[in-house]
Amino acid sequence: MKKILIASLTALVLLGQSVNAQDNLDEEKLGLSCNKILGMKYQSWTKFYAEKKGGWSEVSEDISSEVYAECMKQRNDVAIAKLPGNIGQRIKAYRQHSRQYGIASAYLQQAYAGGGTMYTHMARRDAVSNEELVTKLIRLHQSKPARRVNNTQVQNKISQLRVKLRQLDPATPKNRAALAEYSGTSQGQSSFAEMRQSFDKVLAMLPSERGDVSLMVLGFLAERSEKM
Repeated sequence: MKKILIASLTALVLLGQSVNAQDNLDEEKLGLSCNKILGMKYQSWTKFYAEKKGGWSEVSEDISSEVYAECMKQRNDVAIAKLPGNIGQRIKAYRQHSRQYGIASAYLQQAYAGGGTMYTHMARRDAVSNEELVTKLIRLHQSKPARRVNNTQVQNKISQLRVKLRQLDPATPKNRAALAEYSGTSQGQSSFAEMRQSFDKVLAMLPSERGDVSLMVLGFLAERSEKM
């Protein structure tokens, strides 16, 4: 019997943000400061957290990832506040759009796969990679461009992403049939719409952006698209 998808994108996104939205985030730090957690590095922290919680589980990995990402966010926000002009606001916008894109891509994969909690875990844990992107963007703006990036390179990356999005579009006959087989049409459509919306918001920012920054953001989106 085909597995029926019953969770909407909205509910899954809320699940992915559950820990950060709760008042007990500090409790999940297990008495450690963010500096201490970040100093442990990601793998050591998640292992430490799992041991303190009675052993590894998918949920322990999710929560420890969200805690680590939140600590990264706090550190990044301090650095962002020191950047000149509106650079900080732009980085925060990229943070939001790339996170939305990553979550939506995970749930689009889930829809095409006919379900699977692995995609929910993927969406939650990708918060760490998203903050790593923010860290890289901050560092780029803290120094002069290390290499010259021409507009052709940026446009080529945009074109590649557009091709990939067309391949993932639930409106094509092949994809429509695949989603219908698993009762995933609604989730597939809403997830894809979120991806397109986030992509379009990023594109709107790029004409006034440095080439190296543009390529880094687009590369992050491309990595999430290529998982499908």
